[in-house]
Amino acid sequence: MLTKLVKKVINYFDGEIQSFNRLIQETIRESEKAEISWYFFKLETTSILKEFEVWDNQIKQKFLLFCLKTYFEEAITFKKNSDSIQRSHYLRSVKSAFIKHYLSSKPELSDDFIQAWLQEMINLEQLSSSQLNDWGISYFITTIKPKTKKSGLNEELIQELKRFRQSLLNQYQRNEEKQILKLVDKIDFLLNDPGERDWYFPDSDAFGGFVNESLKSMLTETRGIWFQLISSAALATGSKPSEKYLKKSGDWIDKLKVDGFREEMHKWMEHLIALPNQTREVNHQWGETQQIFVETCLSSPQNLDYMKSLVWLMVRFNDHKTTSLLSKLAERSYKKIPQKGPTATALGNACVFVLANQKGFQGIAELSRLSTKIKVISIKKLINKYLNENASSRGLSISELEDMACEGFNLVDGKKDFFLGEFTATIQIEKPGKCEITWTNPEGKVQVSIPQTVKEYQAEKLVQLKALTKQIASTSHVQKERFDLKMRSTSIISMDYFKENYLKHGILGWIARRCIWNFMSIGVHRDVLFYEGEWRDNLGNIYKTADFQEVQLWHPSESELASVLAWRNLIFRLQLQQPFKQAFREIYLLTDAERNTNSYSNRMAAHLLRQHQFVTLAKGRGWTANLLGAWDGGYDGIASIQLPEYNFSAEFWTSAVDQEDQLNESGIWNYLSTDQVRFTHRTNLEAIPLEQIPVRIFSEIMRDVDLFVGVSSVGNDPNWQDSGGLQAYSNYWHNYAFGDLGELSKNRKQLLEQLIPRLKIAGLCNFEGNFLKVRGKLRTYKIHIGSSNILMEPNDQYLCIVPDGKKIREEDTVYLPFEGDRILSLIISKAILLAADTKISDQTIVNQIRSGL
Repeated sequence: MLTKLVKKVINYFDGEIQSFNRLIQETIRESEKAEISWYFFKLETTSILKEFEVWDNQIKQKFLLFCLKTYFEEAITFKKNSDSIQRSHYLRSVKSAFIKHYLSSKPELSDDFIQAWLQEMINLEQLSSSQLNDWGISYFITTIKPKTKKSGLNEELIQELKRFRQSLLNQYQRNEEKQILKLVDKIDFLLNDPGERDWYFPDSDAFGGFVNESLKSMLTETRGIWFQLISSAALATGSKPSEKYLKKSGDWIDKLKVDGFREEMHKWMEHLIALPNQTREVNHQWGETQQIFVETCLSSPQNLDYMKSLVWLMVRFNDHKTTSLLSKLAERSYKKIPQKGPTATALGNACVFVLANQKGFQGIAELSRLSTKIKVISIKKLINKYLNENASSRGLSISELEDMACEGFNLVDGKKDFFLGEFTATIQIEKPGKCEITWTNPEGKVQVSIPQTVKEYQAEKLVQLKALTKQIASTSHVQKERFDLKMRSTSIISMDYFKENYLKHGILGWIARRCIWNFMSIGVHRDVLFYEGEWRDNLGNIYKTADFQEVQLWHPSESELASVLAWRNLIFRLQLQQPFKQAFREIYLLTDAERNTNSYSNRMAAHLLRQHQFVTLAKGRGWTANLLGAWDGGYDGIASIQLPEYNFSAEFWTSAVDQEDQLNESGIWNYLSTDQVRFTHRTNLEAIPLEQIPVRIFSEIMRDVDLFVGVSSVGNDPNWQDSGGLQAYSNYWHNYAFGDLGELSKNRKQLLEQLIPRLKIAGLCNFEGNFLKVRGKLRTYKIHIGSSNILMEPNDQYLCIVPDGKKIREEDTVYLPFEGDRILSLIISKAILLAADTKISDQTIVNQIRSGL
């Protein structure tokens, strides 16, 4: 229905409505002729735009009102037999394009046009985010902004603008969309001097209430400056801050005093990091239909939007506390909410932006840490993009950038002394991700617990020491993961770089001295490990670093078998523990079957995997993997990893197991079946013959895939056959749970053959094929080395033991030559438990053991 004012405006262009219709029709015809769908339509690519551009400003404004008025009218037939819905979409797309094109040019708008436009907006019964965009309302408000600042709006227009503001708020009550509130903020900015309005956060949740209490407690002058900052933040848009926004806000920060702004932001960030997720009711209304549902969130969309823009302003600071809080807030923002995804992606992205643009290397170090923890593909890509940009701007490789960004904390080979009163506290890395604090009294004696005088008189320093210990532990874990991923690379570094950036570094040096390296000079290379204060080979021969110019991380696939075995024997003999699996790393060499298939490997095909666990594992190893579900294209998937150093990528093909409605509530398949592994060129995507793949990278990719299968296979789930199994795959479960060993399992068996003789239960154990046999007092047990599943003699009765990490921890006291292998730890735990089967207190296990006696 037309308002009187719109009728008045339209009536005085008489026969021009026909011209308007013709312009729209010609635009559609031109696009249809070019076979461009309405969805991809772009006005700027049409020749008809030139005709519109020559119209005078008054006619253009009348045309826009015509487009707005007729936006919902039935489509006019332009083409016989064309679908009416598609015609309607095309009409709206074209009208929207003309509206946005004109308003984005910031033309001089007449008062009649402004009033007519506002009245049409007010009279609409419902607004959606798509309509707000289609009608260019944000452009409209931006266009009239200069008019309000220069000559001011007349009182009638001001009242119309206020009515439109209230109309938007009414729409928000029916359809809670952040974009609507953004427009309200823009109108408030037009109607008020920011210094004259109280720009509090929306007081609709715990975070908004906390910030507003902080604001109310400030001095009036200070609070007024914060209102200026918040008003600017309310209008800031986009994925990155504009230079104008940063400069304008920077002036207000200077008036606050820099430390005052930073400290207040620290409080707000700390509160948000610690805040548990909230629940809020969200309304959505479509015509007469209204739906209210409960949403889980960190805070309201508008509060998070304000905070996002304020976080951008932290880019001028690079102190340790700011960097640490930004990293923690990013991690908190990216934490996933079930059925929804990351908690607050835009806020997390703002933190990442600031970390990437801080001076120095502290922010880069935190980005490197986040890149190992974040599993969401789009976020991981964003972080890696920032890392690449930083490396490029400094003329470094990503690896060099992350090396230099890693803080060493002034440790010496992972160790440092601190003096608290008369006591000495020594922080030492025990293993990646774990540090210990040792206390020594003035007489040089080690104390088991924290000295009482330190607790009483050095409490603040003790808190700082514990925080530092956690940070060192976290950093050591991140760097261990980096070194493990370096095993894919054939890159060579200079000896000078190795000494300066690795050996002298407090954490990287601790890791490097526990790795095997290939020292190289012209025509000569030696595989060496640092022990007994010298670099030595696997026979104990000492080598001086001065004799070599280059260094490469050693990989067992590129060494003779005898050399690999010698390294393993040496590490066992010296009771060394490597930070990651290097000497004992599984080796995957090309088989005859793979030579025959040529371009792909079926070695890991025909397995049944739990999909969610597989995708999580793949992402953790740097692969891209998407969940498959009951939708178009959701039945077949490819997990892939880019290998730019070699200019190709690796792929692991999977398919959904569409049986017996094996879907979760979100329509995601529970299980996948596995297919081939192949390598493809990054440029032409053609498959590469497997014989052309470097030995090291082939071994590493197959090791990854074997890990995915070995951990996420249903054959490792002791409950699967009874509680979640698919009848068609029952044979698979039994074959995997008790069948032949893969490379991971064969390697595990070799380790067990060396480890078991060192245990107290050694006399009760022996190996038989694929099993570790344990003789208890009640029965003899066969633990499968591949899956850790158990059979009991004499009738091979299945024994189900679901591991409890809190109860079965005896394996922690067992020496392992490297960090990580969950199934290895499970086998040792179960062996220790079953060797003393008369002492088992878990009635579920006891009943199973005694049921066959």
